[in-house]
Formats: sequence, structure tokens, C-alpha cells
Amino acid sequence: MLPVGGTSEIPIDVRFLAASNRTPKQAISEERLRADLFYRLNTCTIHLPPLRDRLEDLPMLIDQFIQQGNHDYQREVDSIDPEFLAALRTYHWPGNVRELRNVFESAVLMTHSTRLSVEDLPKEIKISMNRETSFTVSLGSPLHEIEQEYIRRTIEFADGNKARASEMLGVPRRTLYGKLERYDARHKSNGRSNGNGHRAPRDGRNGLT
Repeated sequence: MLPVGGTSEIPIDVRFLAASNRTPKQAISEERLRADLFYRLNTCTIHLPPLRDRLEDLPMLIDQFIQQGNHDYQREVDSIDPEFLAALRTYHWPGNVRELRNVFESAVLMTHSTRLSVEDLPKEIKISMNRETSFTVSLGSPLHEIEQEYIRRTIEFADGNKARASEMLGVPRRTLYGKLERYDARHKSNGRSNGNGHRAPRDGRNGLT
């Protein structure tokens, strides 16, 4: 290693491991990560998808966290209700595996049973159980209308948090904001052309449901 301003190298034997909750190129484009730092670190890259994209790992992680909780708090939890697992599968997990670990640490510590139930889950996960996770469209619907509805519902699912919605959609925040601005401009334009704040219905075509 050559220190800044130094004239001789100092022998060292270390390895650096860096992690990011967004893709490095996206972070660079958003000026959240310095490009020169990234290229200094980028020797070997390992892509680990967020928990929401690998829910098949839930059983393995659940077993590990229950065992850890039992050991740490002298508990004897040995199973979970099917509804408990279903709730975990519908949640978005913005905090990834760390959040899942905290959920089980709290559930194992606070439960009065050897079987975890929905009542042992935090409020935000219980709320997510009652949210819409899908919607249907009619064949022949304009693509931009489908995209607009999909984005709108995703933002609602993310509790109005556009930054979180952009991560769920897999697009940069700037791209999402640009689309929202275009939708808003189109809506205002259609409102002026129709003389009111609503779009004229398309003859013989069902809208999004």
C-alpha cells in the first residue's frame, strides 16, 4: 500500500468486503457512490438478490433464526402457523434478512407459545396481509395505461414511499419520477380536452380492474 503523499509502499495483507443495497451503477448514476472508489473495490462481484426475490430461502432462514432465538432466550419454539408463513411471503422486506432476523428475535422472545402465530408478528407485516398484491387487465388495453396503473398500485403498496416503490419496480428513482410527471401531464391534458377532470371512456373497452 502506498499512502497518499508517501514515497514508499507499506506491505499489508488485508481484504476489503463492501456491500450495497442498490446496484453500484445505479448508485453511481445517482451520485451516491464515487465511481473511482467503486472501480478500486470492484475485483470480484457477488450479486445477492433481496429477500423478496428469493422467498424460497425463507424455510432455511426461519429454522436458523428460531434455533438462535431459542438458544439466546431459553425458549422452546418448535413450529409456526401456516398463516404466519403466508404473512412473511406477502411482506416486501425492505430490511432484507436483517429485518427477518429481528422479527424472529422479537417473536421468539415475546410469544407465550411453542408455536408462532400471526399475533406474534409486528404491525407492519400484519397490515401487509390485507393489501392487494395483484390486479388484472383487459387484453387490448393500451400499454401506457397498464404501466401507469401498475406504478400507482405499487406506490400504494409501498405506503406512498416512492423511493421504496422504485426499488420494488427495479427502476432508478429518476426514471419513476419522470414517468409520474408524464402521467400527470397527460392527465391534465386529457382533462382540458374533455372539459373536466376525467378521461373520456373508450368505447367498447373495459378499463383496468
